[in-house]
Amino acid sequence: MPEVMSSENAVSKTTQKSLCENGSKSVAAGIVIGGLANVILSRGGASGTRKSIIGFGTGAGIGSAWTQCSLELESLLKNR
Repeated sequence: MPEVMSSENAVSKTTQKSLCENGSKSVAAGIVIGGLANVILSRGGASGTRKSIIGFGTGAGIGSAWTQCSLELESLLKNR
């Protein structure tokens, strides 16, 4: 018989899983993609440009993780 969780525990577990586990993967992927874009786009450019490209990749990773968490929470709360 499946274990029934309270809604508070389900939301907490979903948020923790989404932001901690999936979020770290998304942020790491954003940093890597930003670093690769940095190498391609700013050959010999100013260091401010390089930092902003990597920052953009990191921000995209954070945004992706937040969006995924939001979608999972919406589907969880609709089903309750």
